[in-house]
Amino acid sequence: MQNIPSHQIDIYPMQIDNMTDIIDMASDREQLDRENSLRAARRAAERELLSDTGRCHFCDEETLGIGRFCDADCRDSWQREQAAKRRSGRSAD
Repeated sequence: MQNIPSHQIDIYPMQIDNMTDIIDMASDREQLDRENSLRAARRAAERELLSDTGRCHFCDEETLGIGRFCDADCRDSWQREQAAKRRSGRSAD
């Protein structure tokens, strides 16, 4: 067995713990970046999917030229409905 000075033995586990923390933080950051990218891609796809018809895509009320939905509640409801369709395997429209 090789003689290793005690101060080197004590430091080595701390270096491993520190490295593990760095790897865990990098992994967490990668996951967050991936989730944000997927969310942005889905939003972009939804914008391309929906044309501006002058009517709300959820409740069919007139939008008066303000967008694809009459208000944020209808937009959020439509998004929840589309997400539920995707989860159940039905085509989102």
